[in-house]
Amino acid sequence: MTTYDFPGLVEKTLSDKQVTVANNLGRAVENLELVHLDGYFGEVKEYDGIADGASGKINIDHERTIETDQIAAADTFVVGQIVFFAPGGSSAAGAIRAANAAGRIPVGICTEFGGSAGAHTFVVFRPFAQGNEALIGGALKAKRIAVPTGSHAAGAPVVNADIPVGSQIVGIIGQALATVSSEDVTVTDGTNTIGVVPIATVNALSFGTLINAYSVVVAAGLTLTADTTNGTGIITVLYI
Repeated sequence: MTTYDFPGLVEKTLSDKQVTVANNLGRAVENLELVHLDGYFGEVKEYDGIADGASGKINIDHERTIETDQIAAADTFVVGQIVFFAPGGSSAAGAIRAANAAGRIPVGICTEFGGSAGAHTFVVFRPFAQGNEALIGGALKAKRIAVPTGSHAAGAPVVNADIPVGSQIVGIIGQALATVSSEDVTVTDGTNTIGVVPIATVNALSFGTLINAYSVVVAAGLTLTADTTNGTGIITVLYI
């Protein structure tokens, strides 16, 4: 009888939605601390935390609600509104915030809170889907937006309000319609950068880079800004 030696298979986890990220905050992060690393948001799932400069797993499961006191207690949280995460740094952990501002990331919808406005004790929120999970069960839509970079000065934005607030952006595609040289178009929500897409060769498609594993439209209007004044482009925003 012939026997075969196959590599071992171990089912290490079951139905989990964890990703491995690198900790570049300049300090160790603790188990269950909410973090934003490598474009992903979630709580640390390493019992010993993740040392500075090391890699570890965080949980990005969106099929749940999260209750946390890792918040800015003086904010005014409202049920049904988007909540944001202000990432921490080398000296302090990040915090869930009630309003958008530079550097903050939309992370979910508030479903409950403790305490009162200006003196909250905890917040409960339902996280947004991240990465490929955002595509599951969602109807993918596309919006084509013209960016006539040759007809206005660099830095003059094009604003488009057709994509509804709460939509999740999953991709950005650029197409040059006239000769350009080293053209980049930056897409923002009016406060924070969502992604950057290059347009160069005429009629060629180029795929933009999203800043995070997902991006949520948090205000009525995306802003598209070209960095030069030559050429014309079409930016296609994919969203669900």
